[in-house]
Order: sequence, then C-alpha cells, then structure tokens
Amino acid sequence: MATDVRVQGQGLAGYMMRTVEGEILERFQRRIEMGRESSGGVAAAGLPGKVKMVICTPMELMGGFYLRRGYTLDYQNWRGEGYNFHIAFMHKMIWGDG
Repeated sequence: MATDVRVQGQGLAGYMMRTVEGEILERFQRRIEMGRESSGGVAAAGLPGKVKMVICTPMELMGGFYLRRGYTLDYQNWRGEGYNFHIAFMHKMIWGDG
C-alpha cells in the first residue's frame, strides 16, 4: 500500500493501518467464538493465543511511520550495490501476550 504524495500527512495511511489491524482482529475474534462453540475453547480449536503483524519496509522511507504506530524493529538488511537503503523487518502484537 502507498499514499499518493499529494495527500500524505493527512492521516490516510494511519487510517488504513488501523482498518487493516481492526479487520484482522475482528476475523480472529470470530474464529475464537466459533472455536468456543464447537470445540470448547481457543486451544482446543487450534487457534494461537496471540496475533502478531509482521511487515518489511524500506527503513529510510517508512520506518518512522511504523515505529510511531507501535511496531518494533526486529532487524534490518542493508541493500547496497547501487540501491543504498535498509529493509526493516518489524512486528507488532495486536492481540494476546507479547
């Protein structure tokens, strides 16, 4: 996903991220409810006890955006050879124990 440069800084990307995270949680919670009804619980239904969002992004371009939204930098790879940027691998726990 990307935000057109003409509308950057107006909160659109943050809105998109909240929407995506909310949709994932809603779908997961529906599966939890179905698991409780059919098999007696989250563990019995084979569902994990947490949900983690994982992303990779060019650090120099978007790293700050995700860090401000609660993502944790796990590691980065240097992409040299004429490219000269880092690929950042990040995660954020959006449900359950960290």
